[in-house]
Amino acid sequence: DWQSLQLNLPPVPITDLSLRQGSLVASTQGRGFWVLDDLFMVRNAAAELGDRPVQLFTAEETVMFQKRGWRDEEFEAENPESGVALYYWLDEAVEEGEPLLLEILDEQGQLVRRYSSEETEFERCLEANEDPRSPYEPEYPTAEKGLNVWRWDGRRENFTCVEDATLFAGLHGARVVPGRYLARISANGESHQAPFSIEADPRLQASEAEVREWAAKLDEISSVLENALSRLAHLRKAQSQIEALMADYPESAELQRTGQAALQAITAWDHAMIQPLHETLEDEDAWETRFAGQVQYLLDAVDETGAPVTRGALDRLADLKAEWQVLEANYRRIQAEHIGAINDWAKEQNLPYVAGG
Repeated sequence: DWQSLQLNLPPVPITDLSLRQGSLVASTQGRGFWVLDDLFMVRNAAAELGDRPVQLFTAEETVMFQKRGWRDEEFEAENPESGVALYYWLDEAVEEGEPLLLEILDEQGQLVRRYSSEETEFERCLEANEDPRSPYEPEYPTAEKGLNVWRWDGRRENFTCVEDATLFAGLHGARVVPGRYLARISANGESHQAPFSIEADPRLQASEAEVREWAAKLDEISSVLENALSRLAHLRKAQSQIEALMADYPESAELQRTGQAALQAITAWDHAMIQPLHETLEDEDAWETRFAGQVQYLLDAVDETGAPVTRGALDRLADLKAEWQVLEANYRRIQAEHIGAINDWAKEQNLPYVAGG
C-alpha cells in the first residue's frame, strides 16, 4: 500500500537515500539534496495517530542549534526551523472560549513555558506597547481538527509585561539548559503528554561546571528582571488607585498632601526603572536606557554567548545587583512611608486600602 510523499520534491531521479539525525536525506540527479525533517512524525502517523481524541508527539531528542550566523546565501536552501517540534492531533476542533494549552515542564515538574491558542493578558499588553516601527504580530497554536504543529523555541516563560513600559530588547525568557523535559497538551477536556530531551549544540565546547554556572547566572539575572518588572506593575497599580482616591476626596487636605508625595516618589522610581522618553527604536540613541533595559541587555548577552560566562558579564551583573538593592530599598520605603500613610488615612475613613504590592 503506497502513498505519495512528494511534498516539494521535484520529479527527478533519486540516486541514494540515507537516515541522518532523525531526517530522511535524498540525493538527486543534478538537483542537489532534499531533506524530510521530523521523520518521527511519519512513523507515529503510521503507528498510532488517531488512537486518542487528543494526542501529542515530539522527537525523543532535539539539538538546540544556536541561530547566530544562520542565513540563506545564493544557491542555498532554507535552514530547518529551530526549536522543538510539537505535533498534536485533535479529533475535534477546540471551541472558542476554551483555549488549547501547550505546556513545557522540567524534570522536577515545574512549568517552563505555556502557550495558549487564544489571546492572553500578556499579548494584549504587548499590543498596547506596540512600536509603530515594529508591528506586533502575535502567533498562536492552531486548534483545528486533525494534525497541527507548534514549535517551542527552547526559551523560558516571558517576563511580566507592563503597559506603557517600553523595552526594545523584548520580554522573552532565556534559553533552557540541555536536559529532560515533558510536553503536555490540554484541549476539549482531554490531555496527553510526551517526554523528550534537549541536546546541546555539538559545535560548542564547555565543561559541565561552566554550563551549570551559565544556567545559574541566567536564573539570577532573570530573577532580578522579573522582580523589577513585577514591582513596577505593583506601583503602577498603586498610582492609579491613589489618583482615583484623590479625585474622589478633593476636600481632604491630608489625603491630597500624602497622595501628591506618594505620586512623586512612585514617578521617580518608575523613571529609574523605565526610560519614559523611549517611544521608538532610535530613541535608545538619544536617551539613556534605564535599569530594566540594562538588565535585559545583559541577559541577552549571557544567553546568546553561552557558557562560559565572561568576566565582563559577571562584573556587570554585580553592578546591576548593587543598583537593584538601592531600587528595592526605595520601593519598600514607598510602600511603608507613602502608601502606608495613605492607607492609614483610608482606614480612619473606613475606605478601601491602596493595594500597592
